Amino acid sequence: MKIKMKIEKCILVVLVLATGISCSSYKFTFVPIKEDTPEKLSSVLSSYLKEDELFLIFTKSYKDSPIKIYENNAVKFDSLITTDDLGFKGIARAFKVNKNSEVIVFFDKLKKPLKISKYQMREYKRIYIERERNNIEVEFNNGAKALVEFTQQKAIKKDSID
Repeated sequence: MKIKMKIEKCILVVLVLATGISCSSYKFTFVPIKEDTPEKLSSVLSSYLKEDELFLIFTKSYKDSPIKIYENNAVKFDSLITTDDLGFKGIARAFKVNKNSEVIVFFDKLKKPLKISKYQMREYKRIYIERERNNIEVEFNNGAKALVEFTQQKAIKKDSID
């Protein structure tokens, strides 16, 4: 009887772990470099980067959201961010990050941090991080595609209201 209960407990633990592992809060998208179309905004932003740097850009759905960013185990940022709907639309905050570093981002209400390795960053100039409730979408890109799409969506919604 005791063996049967131990087996049932083991099965239950395995099921709980499998469910927790399969319910990831992060979705990664890598925009192919050859399909990336340069835009004016993209070239302006690139002029501020060194060869071994990229921009980590937090885009939509941040409202007084606490985040903590570590770059090579050193705290780079630890504060609140909010997406700007008035000035530079669609951006909550942007950071320069060294491509040869390991980056870890902690979000409120998410137990598992976002980890970005130097191998993921090596080919790209921008990483867009978008939040929808407890789901985080991470887009590796060399252009302003994600920002432009977000700004166009906001413009369409605004035009349909007026």
